[in-house]
Amino acid sequence: MVEPEQPSTARMIDFWLGGAHHHPVDVAAAHAFEQAYGPCAPVFRELRAFLGRAVRAIAATGVDGFLVFGAGVPTMGNVHEVAMMGPTFRMRPPAAFAPLLGRWTPTPDGIVPVTHWRPEGEPTQVPDAFHGAVAVRSAG
Repeated sequence: MVEPEQPSTARMIDFWLGGAHHHPVDVAAAHAFEQAYGPCAPVFRELRAFLGRAVRAIAATGVDGFLVFGAGVPTMGNVHEVAMMGPTFRMRPPAAFAPLLGRWTPTPDGIVPVTHWRPEGEPTQVPDAFHGAVAVRSAG
């Protein structure tokens, strides 16, 4: 893999979280940012800890579906990882929701990597299944 020449804020955050998906250019940019604004690792680690607490609290109320829009790289403590730790977690097979995703294909663990937020060409009709609740609580 070719080392990137430009830093990425997503990879800088990965560095501050202690992840492994960053490069020297990101570390250098993270250090330069901290020189100007102060330590960032504690802030991002607290934010990630809050995210974990929030997901666990929401899951404890019976919510068993999370729709996450993220711009970062997978690192540690992501919503899907925290939700998978719950005792009632069940993975819907990717084939069950793949028709709703159009050209985007889910990975075997149900994650949908989207490289371009706005596809080329005219926008397509949004499926009705996308309207409504973001968090879903099972009826049973």
